[in-house]
Amino acid sequence: MSRDIYTNAYTVIPYDIISLISSKTSNSTIQLSKNIYSYVITKRNELNQLITSTAVFIDQNFGHFEEALMNEIDAIQTRFSSLLWNYLDAGQVYLLHMKSVYEWTKDKVLTALHFYEDSKSEVFRWLVNYPLTTRILKLYKTYYSWLEEIHFDDYVQLVVNEFRGLSNTESERFKELTGKYQPYVRAAVQLIKGQYDLAKQVPPVAYFSTLIDRLFIEVDNVYSVFELKEELKESLRNFLRNVDNFMLALSDEMKGAAGDISLNNMMVSALHKGKFEASLRLPMEWKTLKDLPDFETLPVYKKAHLTTNQLLDYIDFSDHQFHFLDQVARFRPDIAWKNVVPPFGSHAMIAGNQHYMTFDRKYFEFAGECSYLLVSDFADGNFSVVVNYEGSSGKFTKKSLSVISNGHHLEITSSKVVVDGKRVELPYEERNISIYLDGHRITLKSSSGTKVECNLYRDTCTVHITGWSFGKTAGLFGIYNYEASDDLTMPNRELRGDDEIDSFSHSWNVGSSRCRVKNVASIAKPGADPKGEKICNTLFEDESSFLRPCYNLVDATPYKTMCYNDLAALVNSAKQDLGACTAATAYAMECRQHGVDLWVPPMCVRCELKSGNVLRAGETIGFGDDSSPAPKSADIVLLVEQKGCLKNTRIGTISMDIDHALKEAGYLGNRYAVVTFGGKGVFKSPHSRTADSEIWSNRKIVQKAFEGLPFNGDEQTNAIEAMNYATRLAYRAGVSKHIILISCESSCESKDYGDAVTLLLENDFKLHILRPEKFQLKGKKTLEDSKILSHIYGYDTNDIYTIRSGRKRNADKSLRRQLVVPKDFCTPLALETNGTVFDLNKIIGRKTTSPKRVIDIFARRFAATAEPAPCQRCDCMGDKDGFGMMQCQRCISPAIDRFLKDWNAAIYESGPDTISAEEIELKIKPEDPKLYGNK
Repeated sequence: MSRDIYTNAYTVIPYDIISLISSKTSNSTIQLSKNIYSYVITKRNELNQLITSTAVFIDQNFGHFEEALMNEIDAIQTRFSSLLWNYLDAGQVYLLHMKSVYEWTKDKVLTALHFYEDSKSEVFRWLVNYPLTTRILKLYKTYYSWLEEIHFDDYVQLVVNEFRGLSNTESERFKELTGKYQPYVRAAVQLIKGQYDLAKQVPPVAYFSTLIDRLFIEVDNVYSVFELKEELKESLRNFLRNVDNFMLALSDEMKGAAGDISLNNMMVSALHKGKFEASLRLPMEWKTLKDLPDFETLPVYKKAHLTTNQLLDYIDFSDHQFHFLDQVARFRPDIAWKNVVPPFGSHAMIAGNQHYMTFDRKYFEFAGECSYLLVSDFADGNFSVVVNYEGSSGKFTKKSLSVISNGHHLEITSSKVVVDGKRVELPYEERNISIYLDGHRITLKSSSGTKVECNLYRDTCTVHITGWSFGKTAGLFGIYNYEASDDLTMPNRELRGDDEIDSFSHSWNVGSSRCRVKNVASIAKPGADPKGEKICNTLFEDESSFLRPCYNLVDATPYKTMCYNDLAALVNSAKQDLGACTAATAYAMECRQHGVDLWVPPMCVRCELKSGNVLRAGETIGFGDDSSPAPKSADIVLLVEQKGCLKNTRIGTISMDIDHALKEAGYLGNRYAVVTFGGKGVFKSPHSRTADSEIWSNRKIVQKAFEGLPFNGDEQTNAIEAMNYATRLAYRAGVSKHIILISCESSCESKDYGDAVTLLLENDFKLHILRPEKFQLKGKKTLEDSKILSHIYGYDTNDIYTIRSGRKRNADKSLRRQLVVPKDFCTPLALETNGTVFDLNKIIGRKTTSPKRVIDIFARRFAATAEPAPCQRCDCMGDKDGFGMMQCQRCISPAIDRFLKDWNAAIYESGPDTISAEEIELKIKPEDPKLYGNK
């Protein structure tokens, strides 16, 4: 129904009834109609007044907003300029003092040189006029002829030669003793004489010269902020000008639209004829009284919407949407502490099988047949890093990375770490070397400041060195001196070009293997793979790419070339869509070094299921009905605090008893992992402890994780931080998840409790705690209480487990109400997640003669609540390195579950009509698992 059509209401009433009521109702009806008409006219006038006042407000005030904003920007610029110049003025005193010291030193040295020149002639004149010299010369003239006859000159020459030889010998000895100081002395002399180029060849002088140049660059970057001000002002002016035009146009449109509203109405009342007709013209469509009016048909709304769309079409922000963020990202590294305070370190990278980026950011492609020196400290011999290739028939792949540091030889492969020929479990620490594993990332640190970081999942390694290695390194990673032009320097100091990578790399070949001078890297031909080029261009050029925030900070061109080469080697392969992920990972790692926390794009994330199916990022799978039940298996994390109470114990064997109880309950294929924390050195922070170089293993192999594990921690720790780390491990989809905290004391901080309980409940984790306990009962202590307490092993929310709890897991509910629960923040986490708290001293046999029985009771209680949630939704999610993990949550919120339990306890008292969250979840029919593949 159009708004231009009258809405008519007809009511036909029998004549006799109208005659009866017309005399009583006609006057009141007419009056009611007049009131309605008057109300509508009043509201129309108010609407027109509101529109007019809005337009006047816009006309009067909007123009002042731009002026006020520009004034504020000028004030900020003035304050910033004043602050900078104040710092420069304050530093001017020191610069003038340094200049005066330099002038004084130069004057003293020149005075000494002039004194030497002048005194040399004076000494000669004094020596010639000295009486003894005069007498010797007179004697020589008197007996000249006689001396000639006996060849006195020959004897004098012999004496002179002897003295000259002695002088030369002593001079050489002096040079040997002072040889290492000669470059500095020579540099100082050359510097005084104005020959600065010769002086800058000395490494320390070159380093500090580079340092000064870099500081000037930082100051120049700070000054560029002032230039940004004008550009920002102009952008704001353009934006405000467009918005001002829009508001004025909108005001005119609203005035015009308001003028079109006509509320003339018509009413016909003929009650004596049984007829009543009323017509009311509405400014919008209103088809039935059952529905709300269609306000979108209002002229004001239509014109405002049209004007807004025209404005958005007129103002194109596509070229400026990243402008400000780019400026911030470019400026932020210049004020970072590590980039302002020397010495300035650097890093180099080897990505995949053949992509190299040197310390001075030179990129090249190489793959060889043997072992090649990546970098070595040729001045102090503190460290060396070697890359090892292996293969045959023309196909060679990177095998491992070798690190020689502090007298140790370490080898890092994709499956293990070998130290001095022996495979070790991580974390590992000895002397000045530490190695630890976080997910699929291995980090090696040495006391010299060298750090090697390898992403095993994407086969990308980064070598970090400190500024003290400036000018001292060489190898495939080049010479660290801020000069990329000399990075292809060979050991004989010959420089190779970009087309001679094969000979350059071969010159750094190490080991006894004989290798060909050949580069077997795969190089893409332009245009050979249009599909691959499109993928790479989308990643490293497109404005909508996940990597876009770093484009203006890190040049993406080398990484796009890496992408081309990798995809060209996978043409017609099923894995071609993942071929770009190594380059994307390398780029993301480089951006993090520059302060931009990029994640690897979701296109690289894959989650492999036990069934062999593979999910992409964002895809889900469900468990809950008979066709897709949750796997009857468990993933258990032993969270171990490395303190003295666990020293010389066999706590690792508890996995055997737990697995036995789980198998009796029907849970098969269970996995175990160990996370340690609270030790010293590298063991202080939470880290995964490997067993046979794996994070997850079975009940037997996991015990190897405890071999050689030091229990020497003596500082206060935060167990919740370690729990958070444990929840981020890669768990299987649908299985039950458990954390067993084995600690020497309660160490959960209150500020983290709320987040921790939410994390554990929503992700369906069960927490069990094994720690030394001092059980207490409420009321006065008696001798009988002491006997009872000595027989208590542990407790949960409802029960206490004592010596009488046998294979049937009998528990004492009445005694549980008398037990005093410790006032810490670890115990509530265990009880809230349906876990337990057991006395560690009784489990390891310090306070009981039958620890095996205590462990058996704990294991059976553990297995009794090991069932996973009956209804789960599992999502494929990736970490920042692109490693895919399944994150599973219950279909029903834990808060609702808790409410239902409290309701049942309060109303039904556990009667036959109670209903639990598990029953609700079973009644919820989950979606078809096939449909969960949709994002």
